[in-house]
Formats: sequence, C-alpha cells, structure tokens
Amino acid sequence: NPNNYTVQIEGGTNSDTGLPNTMVLKAPASASGNFVVTPLTTLVQSFIENSPPGTTAAQAEAAVSKALGIPAGVDLLTYDPLAQTADTQLALQIQKLAVSVASVVMLAEGQAGDVVNNIVAGIVSGSFSEGTPLDLSNTSDLTSVLKGVTSVSAEEVTAVVTAIQTATSLTGITDSQSAASVAFEVEVVQLAGKNAEVNFKGGVGDTITVSVDKDGTATFSRGGV
Repeated sequence: NPNNYTVQIEGGTNSDTGLPNTMVLKAPASASGNFVVTPLTTLVQSFIENSPPGTTAAQAEAAVSKALGIPAGVDLLTYDPLAQTADTQLALQIQKLAVSVASVVMLAEGQAGDVVNNIVAGIVSGSFSEGTPLDLSNTSDLTSVLKGVTSVSAEEVTAVVTAIQTATSLTGITDSQSAASVAFEVEVVQLAGKNAEVNFKGGVGDTITVSVDKDGTATFSRGGV
C-alpha cells in the first residue's frame, strides 16, 4: 500500500465458506506487506474514522484488541488464523471473533453499517474494554450492538453466534457460518382453496411467511421481527 490509501473490499467470495461476501471490509492506510483485510481490521479502521484526528492505526488496533479480549502482541493487520498450521487456541479465538462479527453484519443486511458503528461506539465509550470484552452471546452486549437495528432479531443473532462459539475447530467455525446462510426451503400450503401460505425456512431457525389472499394480495411476516 505505497500510497497509504485506506483499503476497502466490497463483494467477492469468502475463501473459507465459498459464500458471497456481503460485508464492506476495510483496513487502515498504514497496512503494508502481507496484511489481511478482515472484519476485525474493519473495526480498527472504523475506530480511526470515529476518533479524533491524529488517531493512529496502532492506537486503534490496541483499543479494538482490548475490547475484544485479544492478547497483546497479536497484530490484527497481519494475523491470519486460517493460515495457521494447527487449530491453536489463538487461531480459534481470533476466527470466532471475526466470524461472529461478520455473521451479525450479514444478518443485519441493509443496516450492516449500524452494527459496525455500534460496536465501535461501545469501544470508544469504554463499554467494551479489557475488563469487559465484547461478548455477542451476552444479552446486554447484544442489545448495544443491535441498537436501532430492526432487520434482525436478537434471537437470530444468538442462534448463529452460539453455534460459532461452541465450535472446536476452524472447520467447525466455517460450517457454522455457512449454516447461517443456507438456501431457504420453500413450502406452499393451500388453505380452503383460496388462500396460500409460502413458508421459507432458513438456517438460523427463522421463518418468513408470505400470505397471498384470493385477490393476489401478499403480506409478509418474519418470526421475531
């Protein structure tokens, strides 16, 4: 990155899951050499963007690491858990954090930016810190992260994050993330020959119902929302 531009990636395919990338990923302008662009480097860059002028990448990285409970000495701009030769505890910890953040952002769909900003706001304010790191399975933390977000329910996020956090290998983490994005199954039910319900059942235990009356008017509802 010789011109010191902020690195930004949109679209593409996740190399671990093979799923489309729906998160805008970023890395600070100071990233150089064999750097990575991940959900965690995205938090680092977002911290810089929401901090006073002059805030360095090193300061932002230190704040994000403490807020996520990441051990000192881990360089988030270069550390790639998927490149490790074994499923070490550190690799599992970093990958679980990155995938959990990415999954919440993915589930939030059009409000993905709100999720990232809420996490960063919690880091800046000290709500997430070395003593009380962010835990997306914690009700209080999840409430803060989903503040103002209406596109996904806490129940949906909890189901996905719990599966990720209980994984015991990098492959298990990938499988849990993939399960949150499986194709929907479709079931059509005819009611008294007049109304029809179309139920879409997805991988996070949610149900979307499309009801069509005899005049062809459709109404939509989703469990938990």
